Amino acid sequence: MTGVRIDRWLWAARFFKTRSLAAKACDLGRILSNAKLAKAAREVRVGDVLQVKNAGGEYEVEVLLLSETRGPAAVAQTLYRETERSRELRLKAAQERKEAPRWMRGPRADRRSATGANSTACGQRVTAAWTGVAGRPARQGRVPSDSEAIEADGSFRSNGCASRRCRMPFLP
Repeated sequence: MTGVRIDRWLWAARFFKTRSLAAKACDLGRILSNAKLAKAAREVRVGDVLQVKNAGGEYEVEVLLLSETRGPAAVAQTLYRETERSRELRLKAAQERKEAPRWMRGPRADRRSATGANSTACGQRVTAAWTGVAGRPARQGRVPSDSEAIEADGSFRSNGCASRRCRMPFLP
């Protein structure tokens, strides 16, 4: 085998979860082969240098082996060798993301949403619309129902299910 389609090789080397994602990355110009834009049908040969941009970061790799079939991750890592410069840049970017302030890093799952603490005994979810944001009530001029309490800042906090039939407290 002298060459393999680049989308198939990227999928086999586990840079992308599906072959169609690899082809789409080629179409969007996120794959460079020997410093040239690569189309999905371009053939990869041993010794080619690929620059791959995906959700995991930017990689610069040298092709060592060819494969058309996807195998285990341990086998996929033998298909290429990442350059030292690429590895250093990825580690530096990861360190910068780690040191960035919390508000710059994006959303993160909190304990309440992960454990289901925002749900009631009947299984109904309580949304942020009930709680008010930045110290303001959720809805101006609204009188709290029996299952709600008024916080010190004037916002409403639900003590249980908003359903008229349920009136069950939150699950712990």
